[in-house]
Amino acid sequence: MGTPVTVIVPTFNERDNVAELVSRSAAALAGYDAEILFVDDSTDDTAAEVERVAADAAIPVRVIHRAENTGASAVPSWSGSKLRHPTSAS
Repeated sequence: MGTPVTVIVPTFNERDNVAELVSRSAAALAGYDAEILFVDDSTDDTAAEVERVAADAAIPVRVIHRAENTGASAVPSWSGSKLRHPTSAS
């Protein structure tokens, strides 16, 4: 299958962009052992939209909804333990 890849997508109120992002990412990652991990701080229903899109996605799609908006810059500091394909730095 190819190199394992996890694409981490920090989101904040991006409900309307989820389906397109998953579709384009799945096409770009064809041939890889890949997943998309949304890290969501939204106050809208972005997490619910991720779950809806995940049901029919061509690759695994997961969402972690964080109650507190700590911004995209905080994602790498804690997300390593959540990866399906941990790196040596995780």
